[in-house]
Amino acid sequence: ARVEWLPLSPSARSPRWRRSGATPDGYRVHWRRVYDGGGGGGGGSARAERRDDAVSSCWVGTEATWCVIGRLAYNAEYLFWIAGVSRASGDGPPSHKVTARTPVTRPSAPGRPSTHAGGSGTSVQLCWAPPAVDGGAPVLSYFVHTTASDGTHSDPLVVPCDFNAFSVDGLRPGVAYTFQVQAVTRVGQSDLSESSDLVVLGVPGEPAPQCE
Repeated sequence: ARVEWLPLSPSARSPRWRRSGATPDGYRVHWRRVYDGGGGGGGGSARAERRDDAVSSCWVGTEATWCVIGRLAYNAEYLFWIAGVSRASGDGPPSHKVTARTPVTRPSAPGRPSTHAGGSGTSVQLCWAPPAVDGGAPVLSYFVHTTASDGTHSDPLVVPCDFNAFSVDGLRPGVAYTFQVQAVTRVGQSDLSESSDLVVLGVPGEPAPQCE
């Protein structure tokens, strides 16, 4: 989030600063996450600060009129406020608090799929880890992409969101394949995962290892 403010005017300085003649040495920017509360009267859900969520802050010099705060949660509401800082007289009074919601974005790619050739000689069992970052929206489904060693691509297979293992059937015995997985949310599709190891389908009838 980018936080901007107007320079601190003399009239807005702390009374003890004015009495001592101190001037601000910089600003301290504070932020705290805001959570939806459990609905009070009037039919709307209340917003409340959760006190176990610590206030974070950063310090910037007097010449600054903005700063960028990183590592915030996606699709989350935050309170922001600032105060002037004087080494001689401490922090001045805080500004009014403002709220802002971080955007929803595409998820990160799922984990690299592991592969286990099925005993039929025409199937491969895949396992993968969900995206480390969902971008603020839940995963709705996955696309499984199949590429044969001759460069041909099959249409993506759709896998429900509550699965992170899937059997790809209808493959050709003796052909080598790689697989990639893609997460889908209401915002869009993630990048493709890293390609799996190359797996060559063997002779039908061999036992099929299972994902752990």
